This record gives sequence, structure tokens and C-alpha cells, in this order.
Amino acid sequence: LRMAALVEHGAAAPPASVTIEVFSDERDQFGNRNRIVGGVRPGVILRLSSGIYNVVSTYGDANAQVRADVSVEAGKLTEATVAHAVGKATFRLVTRAGGEAIADTQWVIATPQGEVVKESVGALPTHILAPGRYTVEATRGGQKYAQAFEVEAGQARTVEVVLPE
Repeated sequence: LRMAALVEHGAAAPPASVTIEVFSDERDQFGNRNRIVGGVRPGVILRLSSGIYNVVSTYGDANAQVRADVSVEAGKLTEATVAHAVGKATFRLVTRAGGEAIADTQWVIATPQGEVVKESVGALPTHILAPGRYTVEATRGGQKYAQAFEVEAGQARTVEVVLPE
């Protein structure tokens, strides 16, 4: 099996930005699949027995994932391509709109349902996210500040969280 990963407009995803995991098609009594191999980059040839496998391709370090079932035949090279729909968001905690980003800020990105997608620390963290609506919470000096935002496929945006006066 050889996997390829694409991003917006059919461009190849940077191989260092994508990790691929391969799971068996069989499930245990809890519905979980056994992981066959993980941490594989696109373009690597995996030698697998014939059968159906569930492949999970993750672009970036957050929730931009694509899942696909792939059928591998004995003695043949199966080539499969997944396409990621992603957007990039950079976060800034500022004292005024357009101001300097404040360092030593803790960030938590969550879905509208409250599920944590990614946590990070820094003045300007940047993450690749699946399209959708999110809330980011910036914590500094024990104070928390939140901002809702949306990610669109193929777009890069800066999300500023402005401190109240």
C-alpha cells in the first residue's frame, strides 16, 4: 500500500505535515480496530497482507483527519490518495485590535460542544484545523478570554482575542 495526501486545489500535502495510521478492518467487542502501523509518511510503501484496511490520514497537529477504507490485493501495489480540506488559524492575544501579541499565553481550541481540539502555549501559535466553528480560550495571568471563530477550507486567518479595557 502506498498512500498520497492532497490539500486544497489538488496540491500534494507536504509529507512532513501528514501522518498515516493503518488499522485492521476487524473490530473488537468494543468496536475498536487494531492498529497495524502508525506514524507513516505519504509515499512510503507498506507491505500488508491482502484484505481491507481502515486508513487515517492526519494533516497538521490537530483535527484535520481523513478516514478511508482501502482494499489491498495479494501481489499488487495498491495506491490510494486522500484529500484534506483544511484551514490555518494563527492566534493572538492583544491589548487592542492589531496590537502586539502577548507572550506566555495558554490556548485551548474547542468545538461548539466543548470538545478540546488542541492546546498550546505561545504568543502566535498556528494550527491546521478541519473546517468548522470553534471557540478559542486564551489564558494569561489566571484570567481567561474567549473568542468564537470559523475555519474555512483553503483559508488562512488570524484570530485576535482582545483584552477588555
